[in-house]
Amino acid sequence: MHLFLVGPPGIGKSTVAPVLAHHFGAAVIELDREIQRRAGKPNKDVIEQDGMDRFREVESSALMRLAPTPSWVVVDTGGGAPIREENRALMRKLGLIIGLRGSLDRVASGIAATQQKRPYQNVAPRDRARQVLRERRTAYADTDVTFDVDGATVDETARAIAAWLVSARGVRIDVAGPERATPSRVLIRAGLLDHVGPHLADLGWRGQVAVVSDAQTAARYESDLVRSLGSVGLKTVTLRVPAGERGKQFRIAARLWASLASYHVGRDGGIIALGGGSVGDVAGFVAATYLRGIRLAHVPTTLLGMADASIGGKTAIDIAAGKNLVGAFHSPDAVFADLAVLATLPPRQLSSGLAEVTKCAFLADRESVAQLARSLERVRAGDLGAILAAVTIAAEVKGGIVSQDPREAGLRELGHGPPPARGSPRSSGAPNARAPSQGCLELRPPGQEGARRQASLDPAAPDRAVQRGDRRGRARTSGCRSDRGARGMKLLFMNGPNLNLLGTRDPEMYGRTTLKEVEARCREIARQAGCDLVAFQSNHEGALIDFLQQHRDARGAIINPGGLAHTSIVLRDAVADSPFPVVEVHISEIAAREEFRKKSYLTEVTESQFIGKGVAGYELALRWLIEETKKT
Repeated sequence: MHLFLVGPPGIGKSTVAPVLAHHFGAAVIELDREIQRRAGKPNKDVIEQDGMDRFREVESSALMRLAPTPSWVVVDTGGGAPIREENRALMRKLGLIIGLRGSLDRVASGIAATQQKRPYQNVAPRDRARQVLRERRTAYADTDVTFDVDGATVDETARAIAAWLVSARGVRIDVAGPERATPSRVLIRAGLLDHVGPHLADLGWRGQVAVVSDAQTAARYESDLVRSLGSVGLKTVTLRVPAGERGKQFRIAARLWASLASYHVGRDGGIIALGGGSVGDVAGFVAATYLRGIRLAHVPTTLLGMADASIGGKTAIDIAAGKNLVGAFHSPDAVFADLAVLATLPPRQLSSGLAEVTKCAFLADRESVAQLARSLERVRAGDLGAILAAVTIAAEVKGGIVSQDPREAGLRELGHGPPPARGSPRSSGAPNARAPSQGCLELRPPGQEGARRQASLDPAAPDRAVQRGDRRGRARTSGCRSDRGARGMKLLFMNGPNLNLLGTRDPEMYGRTTLKEVEARCREIARQAGCDLVAFQSNHEGALIDFLQQHRDARGAIINPGGLAHTSIVLRDAVADSPFPVVEVHISEIAAREEFRKKSYLTEVTESQFIGKGVAGYELALRWLIEETKKT
């Protein structure tokens, strides 16, 4: 995104440019300096020695060398840069043209202050100002917006431009899709919530509209959204889903289907997903499947949703076998990223979004990374200018990926491998969005001081890439196998409270497979590897600790501690004291459930974690453990 400052000489472009750039963390390009560098002599000499036509050719050439970039760049153009129509066309292709306008006295004063570096020194500043304003009137009027600088300080002018970009103009990104005649619109600016209705009406929405949201999000933003829809005559019905992963269940989707039917929502209307990524997933899936597909719009309320989750057509719900295993590709008509809603975003969610933005910056170009580094603290502080630029970078990158590969047939985003290996939260309890950015770190070349090993593309690879062996004082010889391998090894298979009810306890969350069936599958895997699997389940923490201590001759253990993961420090200490590797398993996505479940005391003392993969996590954990024990 290039912001071209245009206007008569002496109007103040060179002083406004760096101040404006600071609002967005943008870079600054001084076009006159680029011309001088390319010509190899001062611009004044180029004009006087080679002629004005030559100067304009070099100027146009310098503009043509500007490449499209998701990063933000403020370009301080020369007074004559917009004279040529082809220059203005190129500027519009690369970004926005922002005009600075002033009185004759203001322009004459500016020319006089810089008279020594300018040609035409024999012309009085006031006469030169009058000539420029008359001859270039059409060029200076051909802008996206123009600001008067008379009586305004440099800071006031820069603030006015920034406010216009953040709250009035914003940014629009079009995302193409194979099933769409027109691209999806991604609109990014503050205050969009009040304008969703007019935008949807412009897109042809006429019928009943269902707004899907969780209760907390609805309490904050739903009334404003419904009011906007009503302003253009769109009738609405509001539907609730549980927050987080609990909302991505088949029974929730079925309930939404029934509600859509009862309220006669048809293809002339649609669904608006108001909330974070989970709400967008289930609402998008329902929109994709109801009546074989109805219209969809997203109003994301998290930085992650604006930067990634709402863009493209991926929709999904969870089933017992794993996360996001049932879904469809269904592109939204529009995404409305209202930056103002981020003012109340919790730090944890802001960090998740920043992780996605960081990943996209690395995918974009060097300048995008530099811009994010410059503006990171401003983003964290909630500065809307910096947030606008950051969201735009991520949205452009994600939109480009979706346009090239809308059904994920080939391209993979940085930090991702085939699911579900690296799409789930890490053992730190990090939200899903932070996992790919951690994957980026894992992709660093091995052999460096402190570098992590390269990420595996094996779907059964553990969620934790950094081994815990050194931290727990056990020697790890990961580079060699013993002749004995896994033969004759004893492995422990431990389950904590309430897991004896597996298969009947909340089947929507945990599935219908019983613990005995899981044990039988795992015993067969162990048998084929020549291992002995010793299974134990207890509803008491002391019994689990006793079992662990009684089998210190084992070569490894798998443990699903259930609710004890979030409460038991003594179980954590027992695991830390074990002389063999322990792998932690959780059937559900604990990081996406209630707040008290987000921290597991065992995470920091276990070798690896398989979380949110359903009962399949047990088998994946066992296969990984068998391979790891072969190496020691």
